[in-house]
Amino acid sequence: QRAPPRRAPAPPMVFFICEGCNETLARRQVDRHAASCGVCYAVVCVDCGVSFPENTYVGHTQCISEAEKYEKSLYKPRSKPAKRSPQDLWLDVVTSAAASSATAPAAIRSLLPQLAELGNVPRQQKKFVNFVKNSLKLRSPGVIEQLWGHLDGLRTAAVEADRVAAAGGEEKEAEGSSGGAAPAAAPAGERGQPAGEAARAGKKRAREEAPAPAAAG
Repeated sequence: QRAPPRRAPAPPMVFFICEGCNETLARRQVDRHAASCGVCYAVVCVDCGVSFPENTYVGHTQCISEAEKYEKSLYKPRSKPAKRSPQDLWLDVVTSAAASSATAPAAIRSLLPQLAELGNVPRQQKKFVNFVKNSLKLRSPGVIEQLWGHLDGLRTAAVEADRVAAAGGEEKEAEGSSGGAAPAAAPAGERGQPAGEAARAGKKRAREEAPAPAAAG
């Protein structure tokens, strides 16, 4: 019986440390912590040590893996980027939408940060509608539809961006494995011939193709 195919490992979760109080935070906890901490002027990525002031951490969705961290110069990176799970992608979209809520429609602008603070937001429309009704106490079908449509549009763009990035990784991987252009094929009549026979065949073909000498006047 054939073994089931192995699933690709999920990208490592990003954690940060508050530079104000030194509390360790998962990426989705940063906004809520910043609102209550009072001294959280920046957060530092646990893995790479980069400091992110205010909400610039939002774009830092993936970081170095454990292998890259400890193998250092011996580490060989994958040419193909790791693929985010659908739920991770959706939650990244919700977080990014909250960070850029100033550009969102006015009716849902204040709802996006509240939604991002709730954590595990459902990505299916029916479950999403029930979730925001209960968690955000929304009763307007128009506002709920506008909120879903805004996030779903951002998700479509994020999926396309991931697809383009994956395609670029596959092209680089193919170029690396090919090792350059293939050598030119030999003429049909000379394929598989030893070097001496190929040379004689070339001379014979040259004599046959040479123009006949002009007749003497």
